[in-house]
Amino acid sequence: MHLAPDLHRVMNAGRRPRLQRVAAYRRLGYRVVVEGTPTTPLRWKVFRPWLRTVSASGIVATREAAIEAANAWIRHDVEAARIAAAATALAH
Repeated sequence: MHLAPDLHRVMNAGRRPRLQRVAAYRRLGYRVVVEGTPTTPLRWKVFRPWLRTVSASGIVATREAAIEAANAWIRHDVEAARIAAAATALAH
């Protein structure tokens, strides 16, 4: 009798391990998610308040480095938006 292979195992054989959420928080309206597995580097993602897509992302070794990198990107983005708003106000 021939046994059919386990369909779940066949479909998922080539997939990488599922990322686990290490940290998730909001800062200045931005949403930050840090994910990873015990054997892979961590991935951080920043979502702008008005968008559902990833605005910035990166790969780092530790949770603290991921949070610092995400916060630095948010600070830079907020400052750039502030400068753009000031330039627009001066132009009008």
